[in-house]
Amino acid sequence: MRKLLLVLICLFCGGTISLNAQTDRLEARDAEWKSYALPQTNFTRHVTPDKAVVFRVPADWKQQGTDLTFVGPHDAQLLVTVEKVPDGYPLTEYVASTLKATADVMASPESILTRRTKFQDLEAREIYLETPDEKGKMFRSATWITISGPLVVRASLVVELDHATAIEPFFKATVQSLMFVPANFSQFEMTRTSAMIEPAPGPIHEIENIVAGLNELNADREGAIKRLTPLFASQPGAAVDLLIDRRAVVRSAAAEALARSNDSLYDFFWYVLLDSDPFIAQTAARRLGSETDIASRLLNVSSSKQVTELIARVWPFMTKENRARVMQGLFTQKTPNREVQTAALILLRMTPVSDLKLPFASIMTANHEPLKIVALQVANDRGESLPVDALMKLAASPNAKIKILAAENLGQSAAVSDIPRLEALISKAPVAAAAQDKAALQRKAFDEEIKLSIRKIRFRSDLGLAKTVEEGREIIRKAASESRLDDFAWRYDCEATDAGCSPSSAARTLPSEFKIKSFAENIFPQKVTQYTAIPNPAQAVERFYETLHGLQLDSPRAQASLILMMGTLREKFGQELGAPPEAATLIDYTGIKSDSPIVFGKWTAAGARDSVGYAQRNAIVLRVKDRERFERSVESFQRQTGAFMYLTDYVGVGTRLAAAVPALLPFSAQAVLAADPDKPAKPPLVNYSFVGQTEWNGIPIKTIEHRWLDSDWNLSTASTYLAFIGDVAILTPSIATIRDLLSNATVAEQQLLAGNEEFRRTVTTDGDIVYFSNLKAFFAAPNDKSFDEVKTADETGALKFSTSSWDNSHRLVFDESDWSKPLLPFHPRDLSAPREILPSSTLAYFMLKLDFAAAWSTWPKSMNLRESRFEFDAASWSLDFNKEVLPELGPECGAVLLDLPNVYEKDFQGG
Repeated sequence: MRKLLLVLICLFCGGTISLNAQTDRLEARDAEWKSYALPQTNFTRHVTPDKAVVFRVPADWKQQGTDLTFVGPHDAQLLVTVEKVPDGYPLTEYVASTLKATADVMASPESILTRRTKFQDLEAREIYLETPDEKGKMFRSATWITISGPLVVRASLVVELDHATAIEPFFKATVQSLMFVPANFSQFEMTRTSAMIEPAPGPIHEIENIVAGLNELNADREGAIKRLTPLFASQPGAAVDLLIDRRAVVRSAAAEALARSNDSLYDFFWYVLLDSDPFIAQTAARRLGSETDIASRLLNVSSSKQVTELIARVWPFMTKENRARVMQGLFTQKTPNREVQTAALILLRMTPVSDLKLPFASIMTANHEPLKIVALQVANDRGESLPVDALMKLAASPNAKIKILAAENLGQSAAVSDIPRLEALISKAPVAAAAQDKAALQRKAFDEEIKLSIRKIRFRSDLGLAKTVEEGREIIRKAASESRLDDFAWRYDCEATDAGCSPSSAARTLPSEFKIKSFAENIFPQKVTQYTAIPNPAQAVERFYETLHGLQLDSPRAQASLILMMGTLREKFGQELGAPPEAATLIDYTGIKSDSPIVFGKWTAAGARDSVGYAQRNAIVLRVKDRERFERSVESFQRQTGAFMYLTDYVGVGTRLAAAVPALLPFSAQAVLAADPDKPAKPPLVNYSFVGQTEWNGIPIKTIEHRWLDSDWNLSTASTYLAFIGDVAILTPSIATIRDLLSNATVAEQQLLAGNEEFRRTVTTDGDIVYFSNLKAFFAAPNDKSFDEVKTADETGALKFSTSSWDNSHRLVFDESDWSKPLLPFHPRDLSAPREILPSSTLAYFMLKLDFAAAWSTWPKSMNLRESRFEFDAASWSLDFNKEVLPELGPECGAVLLDLPNVYEKDFQGG
């Protein structure tokens, strides 16, 4: 055994070696491992000394001293070790060094076999070999290795070859039971102790068989939950450990099974409530939120560092009476926790004013400026009226942020009779326009906010005096044409009720047989500001990936940086989605139906002008085949980027600017690789997330919420509202947007997007991503009359990926007018200049076929460029028509050379 012992030691050491894969042996070993059935015997739970890993070994295998070495039948030896390496150390390098050390002591190193495997969702390697001892007896050695952060975990088995097939199933059970524990493992162990769960031996085959299938695509989650539920009563020791599994899908199923089991494990709900995944925490939050004594329980732990997360997770499922008790309790404590109070105030942002008001009197007496700042932001966001006298006092605060917020709140709290008091706050000596010092700028900003609040007060007064609905609509329309007042006017009236400003005839219930069509053309309004569709996401992603691989960059270094970045990002996305390392594609692990269209749309709500920012709606509609995976993907994206619904803009803008992406990729790769991990972003003061549930006309709507409070006490929120109609998911930033879409269920399709000519033309275009937009609505602004007489200003386009390039074509359509007559129709491929003159490194170019003579005589008149407003200066502008080049370019191209430094120095006199 001495030689075998030396080999085993080498398997736990380090060097580099490159061994050729032996395909036949690999396939045979893989088949053999998969054929092993887990033993139906008892296993004992063990924890590594550093409390980093939990695993189970057969109960009748004897532990050797305090080491994690176990001896079983036929002198089989099982060893589990954990050691530290530099965080981020590659698994491949570690395995290579182990192979080198092992090969150096073996007579025939070619007998070593390495196989790609997994510990839970972590990539791992199995090092497998068969070798004789000094007496010629054959032994089999199998070592599994993985790395998680700074930890290397190895599980190894050495057994006589004659008994290997009988013993290895026990090793397989141990490998499958091994799990890395979370940071709050000590809390989990305390909960196990309080629940009186003894570490008694028990079978694990049934639990491990259920878990093995949960992380697969299209897994039967409901069936797995039903099988797990009784095991929480019969095998609680093994079942509750699933709550600390690395894989979110496993913890989610375990949490749901726990909720359906008996109440003897009630304390584990408080542990699950703090799960890093808010969807898992939602299971416990729904259960705990219904408890009558939940308010007192939360207040009893209000001194805990985790109470902010606890309150936030349970808040959506509490009654309004319990919410009031929690809020009152937090603000009447003798030794209040200001951080917890602040976090609780942020929760009020999603709570109707009619249910619970801000404890503003307590906030004023607290004499804590950050608390006042957050309270004023929350009150303004939800339109709550605050005491005017208190706001006037805050408007005189030496804190500039409090002054501005108090002035802003006066607009929705003060009455017409208070206007003289507000006017008295305005500086008597106007701030000079050129003043740039901090105090002057703050004074100017405060004066402007007070003036705006006075306009808001008068608007509210006028609206309150309106005698008819139409008279009120006219007041709103008038206010919507005023800069900075438009959003307030829309939100104050139209967003205050479920019905909003949508037509009274709109449907409030869905027809029983209603189905959303592929491109959502039967729910989107006919007039949209922007629309983007990906007809076949799987095909688009595959072609996109092929294009990146086909790019030929300027240098080997740039090419290597690009490949490294792509590999790093793919690995990161795969881990985030729970995809196995060998997954051919990642898009299927997002939970979407990858061969069905994804559509992104933006439009203006009915009754509002296109310039009203608050009335802008946006939605994403797609088909889903795995709701749980999809919801988790949405939450992950929102947590990392700030708001999932920004994706509508990202896709719209990114598609149009795609031509520049290949050239920017090398720079992006260098930026990613050069990022300094030792300089993390400044963490927020308050940061929590939760999942809630609401409805609209009986349709369940899930809310995914994130809240951040930065070091300057600025409140940021991100909300995604998710509704399912069959297998179709509708994602929006508000309930009002879902209301607008589903209210179209009974409207004739020709009055909706299906009747839009640009839509019909766009979806029949051959492209991986197709889009169109209404430029008139997109560029609308208050008081802007320049587009009022324009009926048509549309853009359509398509982006198509090929093996070596990205082709992006645009089509612009305007009304016939004097200024557009010099623009002659053409087809892009007919123009020779881009093809023959421009270098291959060109990122993008603008093509125009122009009747220059007509433009020269028409445009100055149509643009009203009078001599007093626009002057040509030979020192600043020059038109150079090279006689040698122009004939070759043809009539579609001219050359305009600008002396830019001189141009920027010129004063155009308002032109």
